[in-house]
Amino acid sequence: MAGTSIKIGTKESTPALTPQDLTVLDSPIRAISISLICNAACGVLDRDRASTFIEKCLELRRLNGVPSQADANFDKNSWLSRKEEKALVKFALACADQGFPWDVSRLEEYANDVCLAKYGDDFPGLGQNWGDRFVGRHRGELKPCWSHALDHQRARAANPVTKKEYFTLLTKAIEGEEGEEPIPAELIYGVDETGIQCGVGQKRRVLGRVDAKIQQQQRSGDRENITVIVTICADGSDLPPAVIFKGKTYRTSWKQNNPLKASLGHSEKGWTDGEIGIEWMKEFDRQTKVKANGRRRLLLVDGHNSHYTAGFLRHARDNNILVLCYPSHSTHLYQGLDVVIFSPLKTAWTEARDEYERRTGQKVNKQCFLKVYASAHMKALSKQNIISAFRATGVVPLNPDVITEMMLAPSRTSSTSSSLPVPLPSPTQALSDTIHALIAQQARSEDEGMNSGSGMDDECDVLPHPQMEVPARRAINSLRGTSASFLVSRSPLTSKHELPRYQPYTISPFQQRYQHLLDLTPATENEWRLQEALRKVEQQDRQRKENMVTMQAHSVLQDVYVKEARSQLQAAETRKKKDKGLAMDDGLPKLLTDPMYIDAADARVERKKERDQAKQDMADKRDSHKEALRVWELAEKARMARNEVIRQQHRDAVKEWEEESKLAKAEKRRARWTKPKIGPLEKAAPKPVLYKRKAKAVEEDEEDSDDGMLIDEDLED
Repeated sequence: MAGTSIKIGTKESTPALTPQDLTVLDSPIRAISISLICNAACGVLDRDRASTFIEKCLELRRLNGVPSQADANFDKNSWLSRKEEKALVKFALACADQGFPWDVSRLEEYANDVCLAKYGDDFPGLGQNWGDRFVGRHRGELKPCWSHALDHQRARAANPVTKKEYFTLLTKAIEGEEGEEPIPAELIYGVDETGIQCGVGQKRRVLGRVDAKIQQQQRSGDRENITVIVTICADGSDLPPAVIFKGKTYRTSWKQNNPLKASLGHSEKGWTDGEIGIEWMKEFDRQTKVKANGRRRLLLVDGHNSHYTAGFLRHARDNNILVLCYPSHSTHLYQGLDVVIFSPLKTAWTEARDEYERRTGQKVNKQCFLKVYASAHMKALSKQNIISAFRATGVVPLNPDVITEMMLAPSRTSSTSSSLPVPLPSPTQALSDTIHALIAQQARSEDEGMNSGSGMDDECDVLPHPQMEVPARRAINSLRGTSASFLVSRSPLTSKHELPRYQPYTISPFQQRYQHLLDLTPATENEWRLQEALRKVEQQDRQRKENMVTMQAHSVLQDVYVKEARSQLQAAETRKKKDKGLAMDDGLPKLLTDPMYIDAADARVERKKERDQAKQDMADKRDSHKEALRVWELAEKARMARNEVIRQQHRDAVKEWEEESKLAKAEKRRARWTKPKIGPLEKAAPKPVLYKRKAKAVEEDEEDSDDGMLIDEDLED
């Protein structure tokens, strides 16, 4: 029958069914199919009926619990069980959600850890391309994709606490206090700055040779930064932009065709600053005052220092403009311009710039920037895009749910709530949450002694799982006397704190030890009952072993996660902290037109004046010290010259005395005078010093060296 083709049916158009078509079937089904084909040679059945019959047979076997050939091979040949692979997939997805995705090599590394814990040192290692096959088996949950960089600060800032605080302030600002009208959409604005380089743009898909991997494109390469301040309104409109050129002074050559009626400014580096921010606020007020007609306006800004200067905030307050600042390092979630507008704007700018250079043969510079940029601005800032920017960030309509838990997932690694990549069972998680709540409750009760006047929120004292309070308190008391006591203390965790290492053990392979007894035909009812009981015990034993394997896989993966968390904590401890002295250091959103922040801005201005005055005083002091040092050096040179004259006179007198002494010795008499002594030398004047040196005694232990003084140099008051 091999090599022959058997046709089923009498139609000539019916395709032939060969024995090779049956090789994919199980052996029993293959035998039935071949028998069916041979018996159907007379043309009773056609190919479709035979195929339908074979599929029915396969479905019947699956319903009866007979595994497919692929499943049977997996159970016999796979190093990991299905539950272990499921745990590994969950771990990979959780790490990806938190901003730490794996590649195939890391997947194989963690799978090796699980297998080593399961099989011991006899484990030979995973096969070649195991990771690719694993991803293929779980293509419904995993897929390869390109990674995109996310800054650590942005990952930590996008958390539920800042989200709740931001939307609470946003709701209060829009709805207003009692007696105030809500702010309508046409009076809600968002503003942000973006940098544009005249000779650099985004990469584009272009046409090239078939064998070319990349296609080069000539551009001017001018990297001088031009800042564009873009303002949009929730009703779909936008205001004329403000453009900041790089330059110390304004040049008349910058006056050009200005289709957008943009405001022009300049700064030394081409960036916006406090003075430009104040002037922009005045221009914003002028452009929106008629539309507002005395009603409140809301302006959403980021934490750039030009947005919370005293002049900026005072002008906003005096003109009934509320300024709400986004949470720090979270504009990628809350700022509509970043989320929706700027990406198409940069794409449109690249196209407009390339089109201008291709058409004119000239590069874009400051003299023609406004004309070229106008087409990109009008294309990107369409009414639909602007409305989408406010809708995608939950501002208009007001909807906090657009910021999903998945968007906040990268902050889980720095969250104060318990979060492990592989979820814990419900009772274990409930006990963990209750322990955490009790520790926080104890900390608050200790703080009440120091801050008795501060009121506490009653909701904070409610435990998440009251039924777990007794076992949680027992667990806390037990942990206090162990090496893991740092988990229940108020001292902050450091990278030196380490939990006891989990020691995995080798798990024996799955075997059906009593299969030969189960295969026997029972002769009596008692034998049948014993077989059923034995079969049930076998199933329970297999289920327990599967649970043990899964728990051990979870423990190994959690141990890997804790190691990485400790390494990140250690890196954070060694990193130097820089105090920039900003007013936005807590990272939370703020209503900047609140009197508290305006007073803080005034105080910041005064502190800056004091620092500037101190710097100027120190500069004056350095100048006076430099002049005093110059005068001292001239006087020192004159003094040393006068002393040199005295020394030379002394040397001459000593020489005469030596000659007289020799003559007196030859004549056998005494010298007529004694050896001359040098006259008094002029002492040096004190050298002018800028720093005052203070000697400070230091007590030292017996094991220390004999040095007992340290010299510190401090600035003079």
